[in-house]
Amino acid sequence: TAKLSGADIECIINDAGLNAILANRMEINQADIDDAVNRLMFQASKSSCPDENDSKLVAAHEAGHLVAGLILKKDEVGNASIIPQGDNSGHVKIGSQKSKIKTKSQYLDDIVISLAGKAAERIFFPNEEFNSTSGDYSSAYFYVRDMFFSGLFGFDLYVSQFRESSGKDISEERLRLIEKKRAEVLSDCLHTAEELLKSNIDLVNKYIEELTDKYTL
Repeated sequence: TAKLSGADIECIINDAGLNAILANRMEINQADIDDAVNRLMFQASKSSCPDENDSKLVAAHEAGHLVAGLILKKDEVGNASIIPQGDNSGHVKIGSQKSKIKTKSQYLDDIVISLAGKAAERIFFPNEEFNSTSGDYSSAYFYVRDMFFSGLFGFDLYVSQFRESSGKDISEERLRLIEKKRAEVLSDCLHTAEELLKSNIDLVNKYIEELTDKYTL
């Protein structure tokens, strides 16, 4: 609901309720709300929809997230859009798992999905760099940091010392080890994302075309 007014939220709920009525349901579900949000945001952002060149970039970026999500977390993928929402040029909605316990492979999947937009840009625009991935890297960094705090790479004692120490900073040597490992994890996951998309390039192209044409899936 960020940047939405009370009137916007009321419109969304009313529209979602209409969706439910038309579907002969007595309750509103998440799909009803998602559809209503997308309609509202489309109307609100119609004048700022990406032009042809930007739409190709945003579609490639979001298609990367979408395909990676469908392969690695199929049951948690929601809709995808290249319609600007807030500070984001587009989005792919991917739910969070219900269990608080996560395995190392689940963390790595989350990082791969977070970096799949950047991976798609590198595949389709190999000679360009864009400023569209700062949020993705923030998400990926969060997952790596969480892994370190959880001890999945054996750095939990180092990080805990830094977090809980009374006036003692973590040593430069240990900090370098953590930063080096973080960079390795991010680089490896970006490479994994690229290979994943290249192996499913027809599917990526399919969603790029659909997003460019329909704006929202």
